[in-house]
Amino acid sequence: MFKIIAIVALAVVALVFTFTKIDPNLQTTDPNNSVASVLEKESDDMIRVVLEGQVVHPGSYSISKNATIGDLVEKAGGFLESADQEAILIETTLENRSTVYIPAKSNYSTECEIEAAPEKININLATASQLSTLDGISLVLAERIIAYREENGPFLALEDIKNVSGIGDATYQKIRDHIRLK
Repeated sequence: MFKIIAIVALAVVALVFTFTKIDPNLQTTDPNNSVASVLEKESDDMIRVVLEGQVVHPGSYSISKNATIGDLVEKAGGFLESADQEAILIETTLENRSTVYIPAKSNYSTECEIEAAPEKININLATASQLSTLDGISLVLAERIIAYREENGPFLALEDIKNVSGIGDATYQKIRDHIRLK
């Protein structure tokens, strides 16, 4: 039994000696030095961060907590062409982050395009050709609108146009958003 304990103790001493020669970080003057305490010191300076999204090699990385998002992306092989680099601050340090997501570029334009609303037609002043541009109003119907206006005076409400022969509710619904009184 004594021989087995002596052999195990000798093997442990040989392994410790071998590891101190392989890893110079284990050679310190600290009497309490152990493999666990060295690993803790390394992990105090290093953090584990998951990088997702539009990078060449997404995944989990061990990196210095003082590193930036840019350093992490570089370690992951860089941005993909589809990455929206303007959506992140690559100078941001990683110290308390557990996940970094690099989004894709959106398909939306950065410029706002607004179509000009077509000008409404003044039914009290419009000519027959102007009125005939309205959906559902023929040139004949436009001339009836002008004749009604000349006989009865200006329209006082938009709905009054339904008093013209040939303009019913259906036609009025088509044109009401395109006509005005003044």
